[in-house]
Amino acid sequence: MLRSRHWTEWLVVAIAVITILSGAVQFIVPGVALGAMSLEASNASVFLFRFLSVVTALFGAALLHTAWDKAYIPAVLLWAGLQKLAGTTLIVAAAVSGVVAVGALPVAIYDGLAGLYVLGFVYRRRG
Repeated sequence: MLRSRHWTEWLVVAIAVITILSGAVQFIVPGVALGAMSLEASNASVFLFRFLSVVTALFGAALLHTAWDKAYIPAVLLWAGLQKLAGTTLIVAAAVSGVVAVGALPVAIYDGLAGLYVLGFVYRRRG
């Protein structure tokens, strides 16, 4: 049976699951995501994208682990939130400079909002 949670806790779980799934899907079919960003799917870009996808999935797994156990380890929440914000910053900068297509911005916006939510969540729990 699922333990009772406040909706704010379920939102952290959802962010974690989405992060794991997005990292896994991007690892399996990197060409789709690279194409959506108007990037060439060379051997090097696919390798690097898969590497980043694994790191993304691992951050999501750490976030899910601490949220599912209701441990809410502050360091895990902090680094997961910062990972989301770092990804957002890089994608927005790449879109503004014309390196990637602006079609990547909705994902960056989601990641930014998710990162801010996770950081706010850890802040509220500590305060």
